[in-house]
Amino acid sequence: MKNITLILFIFYAVHFLSAQPDSSDHQSLESYVLTREGEKISISPGEDITYNTLSKKIEYCTKVKYQHIAGDSIKHIQKASSIKVKNIDKIVDGNLLYKPFTDDKGKLKLCRIVAKNKEHILGHYIVMFDSRGSLSGNLRTNTREYFVILDHNYKRIKEREIYNKDYTENTKSIDEIKELFNSCLQREDLFDPIERKFVDRKPPYKKKVVKIKIRRFLYTVNQLACD
Repeated sequence: MKNITLILFIFYAVHFLSAQPDSSDHQSLESYVLTREGEKISISPGEDITYNTLSKKIEYCTKVKYQHIAGDSIKHIQKASSIKVKNIDKIVDGNLLYKPFTDDKGKLKLCRIVAKNKEHILGHYIVMFDSRGSLSGNLRTNTREYFVILDHNYKRIKEREIYNKDYTENTKSIDEIKELFNSCLQREDLFDPIERKFVDRKPPYKKKVVKIKIRRFLYTVNQLACD
């Protein structure tokens, strides 16, 4: 049980782990924020774009550094910045496209475009929020992932969480997305296996890089055009 808890913690600690399995896939493509005023802001490729509920802004990485440990290396975010959603026209990260959308209350949010068909757009976004531990009272950061169904005016129809509070897969949400998009996804398993790295700091406190395999829902699907 302790091992499962550790893996789930690593899975959701996206604020310091790389979001993409290999940023070299993005090196030949541009990665930037395009503002509504036409300014282009360069960003580090392959890092998660998150919405911070505390600052009410979109956060992105501008610089990474590599820590070399025992013949391996691990990537950390060194510099980050933020911008209000209302100031964003789009964010491009290699072959990834992020666009603003409005929810039921007219509030602007931002999502990665996963797939489109004639009626709907499937988007994905990550929310980062701060909470206090019930025992320690210390402020800690958590993240939640959402998939959103939009119309072609980028207005939200509905949104779903793929993982339950106990981090098990939400089969009801997955089946609903399959019903709307699986004719073009054409996949039996909608989860992609990816590798994560983290630094093992357990006793005797000799640092080493540990690699694990996790599954992310539609992680490698981007801007898929469906008939």
